Amino acid sequence: MAGQTVKILTIAEVEWTFRRLKCGTTHEVEDCLRVAFQTFGRKNVYKGLAQKGAILFYLLVKSRPFKGGNAQMAAATLLVFLGKNGKWLKVDAEELRNFVAWVEASPECVKDETVLGAEKFIKKYLVNF
Repeated sequence: MAGQTVKILTIAEVEWTFRRLKCGTTHEVEDCLRVAFQTFGRKNVYKGLAQKGAILFYLLVKSRPFKGGNAQMAAATLLVFLGKNGKWLKVDAEELRNFVAWVEASPECVKDETVLGAEKFIKKYLVNF
């Protein structure tokens, strides 16, 4: 996706997803979205689909903004974001669960390394939708 514009995920899309899954959401989700799509000096802080997806996923897992199933809801949000951008993760369910659990269990002191690992995971399994 080099050179392509990444479509921004909106709070309305996240809320729609979670209403469909009968889960709640809070303003903390908006904060996660703001971070993932923020700019500084007119440049994206997080560049490209995989990097934006990785930080969004990480922040949703760690901030625990949902009423329950935070890691699973974060994974669902990541998939909605990728789908909106014409991409998907071609990975078996067990490996995806292991990845989600790994991020969830990661200590905050290794945030940068975990986000980088998430980005690598996304890139490894990213396919056209």
